[in-house]
Amino acid sequence: MEKNMNNRNKESDKSIVSTYIFCSLIGISFFIALGIYTLNNLWDLGIDNDLTGYVGLIAAPPTAYLWIIRERKKELELENKEEDQYLMKVAELNRVQNEAINQFYDEKKMLAGAIAINSSIDEWKNISNTYREHRNEIFIKIEQLASVLFFKYTIEEKNSRQMTGIIKEVIEKIINIQNETKLMFDWSKYKFEILGFGTNMDEYPGLGLKYANTFIGSELLRATFLECEFTSLNLTKMTSSKSYFDKSYFTNANLEESKFIDSSFIEAFFTNAVLIKANLFDSNFFKADFERADLRGADLTKTDFTSANLTGAKMTGAIISGTYFENADITGIDLLGSELKNADFPYARIHGVEWNNSIKQKILDGHLREIY
Repeated sequence: MEKNMNNRNKESDKSIVSTYIFCSLIGISFFIALGIYTLNNLWDLGIDNDLTGYVGLIAAPPTAYLWIIRERKKELELENKEEDQYLMKVAELNRVQNEAINQFYDEKKMLAGAIAINSSIDEWKNISNTYREHRNEIFIKIEQLASVLFFKYTIEEKNSRQMTGIIKEVIEKIINIQNETKLMFDWSKYKFEILGFGTNMDEYPGLGLKYANTFIGSELLRATFLECEFTSLNLTKMTSSKSYFDKSYFTNANLEESKFIDSSFIEAFFTNAVLIKANLFDSNFFKADFERADLRGADLTKTDFTSANLTGAKMTGAIISGTYFENADITGIDLLGSELKNADFPYARIHGVEWNNSIKQKILDGHLREIY
């Protein structure tokens, strides 16, 4: 707020007439007019030596200067008016959100408080769109409100269906705000469990997915989403690092060009998922299910597929470097054109794998053991 006041003071200085500049412009204009008059007399330039014209020439620059100052003053008055309106809205929203938080911590009114907090986040978001210069401070307000909900959700052993629905809506809003402002929410403080964002469209044809495109291009750093449902969602270009998605469902999801760095997907499901050109660097997929998943061109450097089911997966052109396949079932996978380097396949089931002889020899040299 103090910074805004300093900026307003600086702008105010620009709307004040400077005597020095004003007099300087008059002096400069006078000498220019005198020069033109002299040259006109010496070289007969054909300029009418009318006194009115020279007076106008002398008066033009300082008059223009005064006009600029007047316009600046109008702009400043408008900005001050908008700033005052912003401060009034902030004061009102602070009052409303405080009431909502008090309601939320009252066990009898908790759900009503959660709904009010959710609405307050919407209001702050709307103000942020109007007063973009205040986005950073407004994001802090939104982050604080979301934290109130998320913290309560995290510590509760059981949450109502309505509360869970509100949590999902707020997560969606935070992701959207992150994408718009490029400001990052601290996901590491919270643990989300059994949240259903998607569903199996094969089982429920015609059912709309509310969160179908929520996670496109999203960035979740140090996030924890355990046993959550991302089935059939569009997760293209989603980025996450040092996160936990254990036992979560990504069946039929589109994760093309997504990045999951140093993250955990223990016993997660990626059946029929599209991970074309995805980056799964140094992530753990212990006992994960990738049956018929599309991993063409994916970067699987240092990825751990221990005991994973990769039956029928497409890995054409994938980068398989330092990748671990201990006890993995890679029956019928397509490795044609893949780049293999220091991959480890102990006890892997490889029946029906599509590869060329050179790749097979490299794998055999890496102490692969076939189990049928």
